[in-house]
Amino acid sequence: MKEYTTDHIRNVGLVGHAAGGKTTLAEAMLFAAGEISRMGSVDEGTSASDYHRDEIERKNSISASVLHSNWKDFKINIIDMPGHSDFVGEVRAGLRAVDLALVVLNAQAGVEVGSETAWQTAAENKLPRMLFVNRLDKENVDFDKILDSARQRLGDGVLPMMVPVSANEVVDLLHMKLVGFDAAGQMRLADIPAKWQGKANEWREKLIERAAESDDKLLEKFFEAGELSADEVKQGLRQGLSQGNLFPLLCGVAPKMFGVQALLDFIIEYGPAPNFRGEVEGRSAGGQTLKRRTTDEEHFAALVFKTISEAHLGELSFFRVFCGKLNPNTEALNANTQVTEKIGQLFVMNGKNRKDVAHLHAGDVGAVVKLKNTHTSNTLCDKRETFIIPEISFPDPLMTIAVEPKSKGDEDKISTGLHALHAEDPTFIMKVDPELKQILLHGQSELHLGLVVRRLKEKYGVDVNMVEAKIPYRETIRGSAREFYRHKKQTGGAGQFGEVHFHMEGYRDGAPYPDDLTIRDTEVIDLPWGGKLEFVSAIVGGAIDARFVPAVKKGIMEIMESGVVAGYPVTDVRVILHDGKMHPVDSNENAFKTAGRMCFRECFVKAKPGIREPIVEVEVTVPDEYMGDVMGDMSGHRGKILGVEASGHNQIVKALVPSKEMAKYSTKLRSMTQGRGIYRQKFSHYEEVPKDQAEKLIKAYEEARAQGS
Repeated sequence: MKEYTTDHIRNVGLVGHAAGGKTTLAEAMLFAAGEISRMGSVDEGTSASDYHRDEIERKNSISASVLHSNWKDFKINIIDMPGHSDFVGEVRAGLRAVDLALVVLNAQAGVEVGSETAWQTAAENKLPRMLFVNRLDKENVDFDKILDSARQRLGDGVLPMMVPVSANEVVDLLHMKLVGFDAAGQMRLADIPAKWQGKANEWREKLIERAAESDDKLLEKFFEAGELSADEVKQGLRQGLSQGNLFPLLCGVAPKMFGVQALLDFIIEYGPAPNFRGEVEGRSAGGQTLKRRTTDEEHFAALVFKTISEAHLGELSFFRVFCGKLNPNTEALNANTQVTEKIGQLFVMNGKNRKDVAHLHAGDVGAVVKLKNTHTSNTLCDKRETFIIPEISFPDPLMTIAVEPKSKGDEDKISTGLHALHAEDPTFIMKVDPELKQILLHGQSELHLGLVVRRLKEKYGVDVNMVEAKIPYRETIRGSAREFYRHKKQTGGAGQFGEVHFHMEGYRDGAPYPDDLTIRDTEVIDLPWGGKLEFVSAIVGGAIDARFVPAVKKGIMEIMESGVVAGYPVTDVRVILHDGKMHPVDSNENAFKTAGRMCFRECFVKAKPGIREPIVEVEVTVPDEYMGDVMGDMSGHRGKILGVEASGHNQIVKALVPSKEMAKYSTKLRSMTQGRGIYRQKFSHYEEVPKDQAEKLIKAYEEARAQGS
């Protein structure tokens, strides 16, 4: 296969809201460039991008697909990314490998929530951005309205390079020609008719002004002469796009090839080459900041942005070469793990199809198989100097489910399979929770985690049941109490004796101690499950020997971990050991541990026990028309609305909601907003559950204990 040097490579990421036509556009780009002989179809399951069984069945992208084409001696690497928020991790990873984000808009819907999210993610990565308005041939398309919306919601730097004037004609503002498209998508050029000349001149003037504004010298010339040459306009547009000040907008109909060739031309003429940033920033093994240029002459360094496991290949690692040149059959250092990897054949991909290449130059995108110890977000580099490229930032999980093996003894297989799947998809996390006694999967949505479970069965032959994740409630107290407990046991030989007296109250940092007790020693313990235990000794006169006090504390810790009234860990209590008794023969550590545990139980029950639940802080971004429904739903599920902020034509609803109520929120939000709402959440704090909820939890615990006995 032909080799491409850095200046003849363009890396483009297709992003946007679901069902905008990204995959169809990618297919059209491949077909126009002659990379495929026939255009595939998403509906028929024949596209190059959506080749996984799940994608074919759903008719939607789930994974980022890596593609490439040759257009006029330029290699265009295309990464087609999913539009559903469930798979936002694929977008975050894919955007790290490209130099230009192409946001695809559905002409009937305009700028949607997913479009804005992708735009923002690209902005965070400091990526140049442009737009392609797809499906211009549909009914009720208002281009002026789309353009106004894009400028309002994405920035006034949005600048049309062409303006549609009919179902299959546009005015090309760069060349000031009328461009028509026949049934095969072939272009034909003509002069702009007089009736559209005025509008064309108006937009052309705006285009030249914005091009001039990207460079002080160009701006000065524009003010003096009132015009720029064609080369100067090109220079200004290139600079404005690379600097993130201009966002060119093109349009067309991908299935009919309308506008696709013009898009490819624009990408190679105006899109940034991989070295547009000047330098790549990384760090040494010791954390020192390093910088390298994107040239073949530098030491090699590449970021693995995606890992998949194929049955016939093994692990396939996709990477972007940020600097240096990579040859096959060489060795590279995994800069993150300091393990040397053997690089075999090098591939470039079109979906599932691959081609061997002799080299990959700086800025190119490729793939390699069977790296044993390298995963997504790792850096591969020259062994002579460690250079770590910043890791990919993946989103926090939004929901949790639990899985149970259908066959006993499959726990190890589940763990092995899920760890392998996590290497492919870092946006889900598997944890074995000893407190809840469940295998938990944390991910983006019910759909996302359902696909993980499905792949676990298909790839690793492990069948599991998806069950509701238990909520990590906490027990605490609202009042105070005093109680004593005497543990006395005679078994014929040596007996057991230990008596302790407790004062118990809720823990508050700096709270005063009871006036009638003489405080001798205090210890504040950070509990593994969160919160505090303040253990205080107020023993006077040697009522209990000091060597038995640690055993009392141990008994307290044991019952706090297992719970008292509902079987959940206890948190935020102060226990003051202020008196007790011992026996010269029968007292021992076990006796005092038991006495401590049982006295804690007696005190806790008297001190107005309560149950706390985890509360999450939620931000829901929805179009204006759905705000009322979302707020009503939040309030109906014990949520506390914190406020609402406007964000363009969207509203961001902020609320505090019990974690229990968010169990399947992604599915509910999609239904409420026709797929146009997105949300994120993070743990905030624990809060006491309502009395009726607490009573249900306590009753369920008592019934379970009765059945167990």
